[in-house]
Amino acid sequence: MALLDLLYPSKCALCLRLGPAALCQDCRRTMRPLGKIAIPPNGVIVAGWAIHTYRSAYPVVQALKYHRSTSLGRTMSRELMLFASKHNLLGPDDLVIPVPIHPRRRYERGFNQAEYLVRAFPAAQVQIDTLERHRYTKQQVGQSPFERSENVANAFTVNGDLGGRDVLLVDDVFTSGATARECAKTLLAAGAGSIQVLVYAGK
Repeated sequence: MALLDLLYPSKCALCLRLGPAALCQDCRRTMRPLGKIAIPPNGVIVAGWAIHTYRSAYPVVQALKYHRSTSLGRTMSRELMLFASKHNLLGPDDLVIPVPIHPRRRYERGFNQAEYLVRAFPAAQVQIDTLERHRYTKQQVGQSPFERSENVANAFTVNGDLGGRDVLLVDDVFTSGATARECAKTLLAAGAGSIQVLVYAGK
């Protein structure tokens, strides 16, 4: 282990400063807290939460998503779990479900970042394979809100009946909310009780 530490020393995923933390304190200070997200009263998502503002935390999300900084993913997951505990977002019978990506996207990227973000949650409540993305869609970046909704329409399926259990849907970002709404609609149709959304960065 000492040799590996010497060859691959720990460093901050953003500024690359050597140190034990995946995200150093100086970089943490650049991020701004958010809290509750304004969710349109559409009856699909009962509440949305984000730890940080999108603008301040997007470099962190980018480091995980596009540079495969998996150590950072573990740090982000712990933050999400602590936030969920602080705000009582997860009951003992609730499910934690990460937003899925299409198998082709997983092959292209190598992993699903949302799955890293649920690793700190109780394993008995996490269901990774329940919600699936069966239709390959274009990236949402650069699309209008209407285009985003059309892009993800009917893109998800659920394996089995959720039996009325409430769901905490976890993802990296929340911008227009199109993906989260479509996931929530699919989960509710499969018998979920209610849906809350928790993300690392949101608008």
